[in-house]
Amino acid sequence: MGKAMALIEEKYKDWTSIKDNCESLERSLLFLAAALDDELARRKGAAPPVALARAYSKVMRELTHDIEDCMERFLYRVSRKKGSSRIRRVFHWAATVGLRDQFASEIKKLKKRSEDANGTIRNLIASSSSGNHAAPPAELQPYCVVPEPLGIKEPIEKILSLLDLTGHEPEKLRVIAIAGFGGSGKTTLAQEVFKVASPSFTCSALVGTLDCGNANDLLNKIIRKVCQPPTAVLQESDCTSLQDRLKVHLRDKRCLIVIDDIDVHYWDIVIPIFNFRDSLPMGSRIIVTTSTHHVANTCTSGHGIGYMHKMETLGEEASKGIVLPRIPPPPELARGSTALLKKCDGLLLALTSVRRQLTSEKELTGESCKELNSKLGYYLEGDRGPYFARLRGVLMDTYAGLPDYNARNCLLYLGIFPINRPLRRNVVTRRWLAEGYARSHQGQQHDVWAAQQNFEKFIDRGIIGPVVPGSNATVELCKTHGIVHEFLLRKSMCEQFRHLSIHPGNDDTGYGMMSDVDLSRVRSLTISGNAGDAISDFGKYKIVRVLDLEECTDITDVYMKDICMRWNLRYLSLGPTVTKLPKEIAQLTLLETLDLSKTKVDVLPVEVIGLPSLVHLIGKFKLPGGISTEQLPKERKLETLAGFVVNGHHEFLQLMAHMKKLNMIKISCHSESGQGFQKLILDMNTQLIEAIKQYTGADITEGNFRSLSVDFRSLPKDAQLALAEVCNQRLLPGNTEYYLTSLELCGSSSTLPRFITLFPYLTELCLILTTIMTQELLSVLASRMHFLLYLKLTVVNQIDGFNVQAGEFKSLQRLCFVSNVENPILPASEDGCPGGLDIKHGALPQLVSLQLICRHLVGLSCINIAHLKELKEIILDARVSDTTTATWVEEVTKHPNRPNVMTVEWADDDDDDDDDGTDNDERARTTRAL
Repeated sequence: MGKAMALIEEKYKDWTSIKDNCESLERSLLFLAAALDDELARRKGAAPPVALARAYSKVMRELTHDIEDCMERFLYRVSRKKGSSRIRRVFHWAATVGLRDQFASEIKKLKKRSEDANGTIRNLIASSSSGNHAAPPAELQPYCVVPEPLGIKEPIEKILSLLDLTGHEPEKLRVIAIAGFGGSGKTTLAQEVFKVASPSFTCSALVGTLDCGNANDLLNKIIRKVCQPPTAVLQESDCTSLQDRLKVHLRDKRCLIVIDDIDVHYWDIVIPIFNFRDSLPMGSRIIVTTSTHHVANTCTSGHGIGYMHKMETLGEEASKGIVLPRIPPPPELARGSTALLKKCDGLLLALTSVRRQLTSEKELTGESCKELNSKLGYYLEGDRGPYFARLRGVLMDTYAGLPDYNARNCLLYLGIFPINRPLRRNVVTRRWLAEGYARSHQGQQHDVWAAQQNFEKFIDRGIIGPVVPGSNATVELCKTHGIVHEFLLRKSMCEQFRHLSIHPGNDDTGYGMMSDVDLSRVRSLTISGNAGDAISDFGKYKIVRVLDLEECTDITDVYMKDICMRWNLRYLSLGPTVTKLPKEIAQLTLLETLDLSKTKVDVLPVEVIGLPSLVHLIGKFKLPGGISTEQLPKERKLETLAGFVVNGHHEFLQLMAHMKKLNMIKISCHSESGQGFQKLILDMNTQLIEAIKQYTGADITEGNFRSLSVDFRSLPKDAQLALAEVCNQRLLPGNTEYYLTSLELCGSSSTLPRFITLFPYLTELCLILTTIMTQELLSVLASRMHFLLYLKLTVVNQIDGFNVQAGEFKSLQRLCFVSNVENPILPASEDGCPGGLDIKHGALPQLVSLQLICRHLVGLSCINIAHLKELKEIILDARVSDTTTATWVEEVTKHPNRPNVMTVEWADDDDDDDDDGTDNDERARTTRAL
C-alpha cells in the first residue's frame, strides 16, 4: 500500500509540475538564445564563427521544435469540445490519464536536454572567448581578384561622371554611396574609381574600416593618407582633436575620400569634418561602400549632394568572361557551364571563386563544370576548398551577423522556395508566422511586425532583391541571389531543418529520396510540379504546419479529405488541379491562411468562413445561397478577404458587416442574364454600396491600413451606369467620412470620379480603365486626392488627356502609367507635341519614381523630367526599342540627381498591384538597371 501511495504521489507531482516545467523550458531557451546572440554580435568583424553558429542553430532549433511538437500533440489529444457536460469532462479526464503521464515524462526529458544544452553552449562560448579573435589584415584588399575589372566598366564611368567637377553645382560636397551584397564588387569598383579619379584632387585617401578598432583609428588612417609627407599617428584621446586637425588641413583643399565598409557610427565621426562652412573643402567628394541600404541612405541624405549607386549582378556575357578562359567557349563547355553560371547569378565573388577552382583542375570541360555545380553547396558549407574561403566567409558573416535566432531561422527558411520562384512578401511572412519563426513574445500583432521587419532586414542587406517596382518603398516581390540560395539550401540540409521541398531539378540535394525522410517530423511541405511519393499518404505528416501546393500538378480533389485531417495546419495553398473543398475542412481549426488563388474552386463551403483561426482567405469564389450569420463563430479573425464574386446573390456582402477585423477586401462583380436581370443589378449595386459604406465608415487607428479592390469590368455598360447612380444616391450623407488607405477600381471611367472622391485620405490608388481616360478624371484626382503617394493608371483604350499642372499632386512619390495602346502612347501636350505626359513646373514636387510601362513608347514622348527635383528612378517596359532606352539613359545624365533607368519585363495582362490572388510573379519577371 505504501508503494502504491508513493507512486500516486510521484505521478501527482509530475502532473502538477507540467505547467512550471513548460514555463521553465521557455525561459531556458530564451536565456540560451540571448547569450548566444550576444556572443555572435560581440564577434562581429572577427573570423566567421562557423562552428559556434552551427552548434547554436542546431541545438536551438531541435530543442524548440521538439518542445513545440510535444506540447501541440498533447494539447490536441487531451483537449475537449467547449460546452461539454461535467460527466463528459470527468470521463475525458480519466480517459487521458495515460497521455498526461506520458506528456509529463517527455517534458522532464526535454528539461534535462535544455539544461545540458545550456551547459554545453556556455562552455563553447567560454572557450571561444578565450581564443584569439584577431581582425583581418590592416591593408585594404579587393574582395575579387580578377585579371581586370570585368563587367564594371559602365559603373566606373557612371561614378566618374558623378565626380565630375564641371557638372551641377561643382563647388558643393558630393557623397556617393555604393551599396550591395557582400561579394558584389563594391570594393573593387571603389578602388578602380579611386585609381582613375585621385590625380584630379589636391589630396586623396582610400581607407577601410574592417581593421579599425575605434573611430580614432579611422581618422588617423585618413590623416596619414591626406597629409604629405605622411604624418605620424596622433595619440589624442578623443575624436574632436583629430577632427579639428583634418578640418584645418582640408580647409583650402579639394579632396577625395573613399571609405570602404562604412557604418553609421563611423559616418557620424567623418561627416562633421565637412559640415562646417568655414572648413568646407570646395568641390570635395566622398565615396563610401556598404552592404546595407539604410547606411547608404544615411550617408547620402542631408550632406551636400548625395547619390546612391546600387550594385547590380553581372550579365550573362560578363559572367562568362570571368569564368571561362575563351570567349566564345567551345559548344561542350558552353552547354556544361550553363547551370553553374546560373547558380553564381552574376555575383562577382562567386564567379571569381568558381574561376579559381576550375583553373586549378587539369582540364576545363563542360563535365568538370557540371561536377562543380553539383558540389557547390559542399564547398559553401564548412571549411572545404581554399578557393571558396572568402565567399564562404561573406555568406557565413551574413548569416551569423543577423540580430537574433529568429531572424536566422527566417533566412534559412528562404532556401525552401525554388530558385526560379519569386518570393512574395505576404506568402513568406505568413509562412514564417505559421511556422512560429517570427516571434516577439508580445502577442500576435507584434509577431506580424517582427515578420515584416525580418523581411525588410533581408532587403536592406541585399540578401534578397526586388523583382519589380512596387507601389511604395515597401518591396512586395523579391528574389534570392542564386549563390545565397545554394548556401541556405545546403545549410538547412546539414542542420536537419525540418522542411521538405520538392521541385524539378533538386534531386541532387537528396530530397528525391523519400525513404530517407522521417515524414512524421516534417513541419512544412512545398511542392512544385509532380509530387510523386511525397503525397502517397498524407497521414505520415503528423505535425505538418504548412502545405504549399499551389504549384503542385497532381494534387486532386481525392486528396482533400486527407489534407483536412492534418490538425496542425496553419497555412494551406492549393493548385490548379483542385476544383472543390470538402466540408471536412472545418476540422482545420488552427488554419490561419487559405490560398485558393491558383485553384478552380468557385464555390466556397460555408465551413471555411467559420474557421476560428482563419486570418487570410485568398482566391476568387462565391458562397452557396442560404447562408446566415448564425452559422459563423462570434469571434472572427478574418483580415484579408481577396476576393469574392458578387453576381446577384449577396451572402458575402451581408457577412462583411459582421467581420470587424477586415482590412483588405477584393470584390469582383458579375451579372447574370435572364428574367429579373435589371432588378438583380439594382439590388446588387445597392447591397454593394451598403457593404462598402460599413467597411469604410469606421475610423482607422494610426499605423493601420484598409484596402479595397472592386472590379466592374464584367458588368454591362448599363449596369455600370446604374452603379454610378447608386453611388450618387447612397453615399451622400452629410459630414460622413469614409476611410481607405488603398483603392483599386477596374471598369468604366464614367463611374469612377464620384466614387473615388469619397475617400480623400487615400495614399494608394490604382485605376484600370476600360473606356477613354479623360482629363476630367485626372483633374478630379489632382484637386481632391491631396494625400496620394502612389498612382497607377492602366489604360486599355484611348487616352483623352494627361496634363499635370503646377501645384498638383503635391504628395505623390510614385506614378505608374501602363498602356498597350498603339501610337500615340500618351496624349498631345499643350505645347503641341504629338505625344507626351505634360508636367508643368511645380507639379509632382515629391515624385521619386516614374514608371512608364508602355511597350510602344517612342523616345521621350515629350516627357520633361527637368522639373522633377526628387526623381531617383525611371522604369520602362523591357519591350521598348533600344533607341528609346538609349534616349532615356542619355536624358537622365542631364538631371542633377542622375536617376537610375531600369527596364521591367511585364506581360500584357497586368492589372493588379495586390499580390493576394494575383499572378504578379508570372507577369513581372525581372527588373534590370541600365
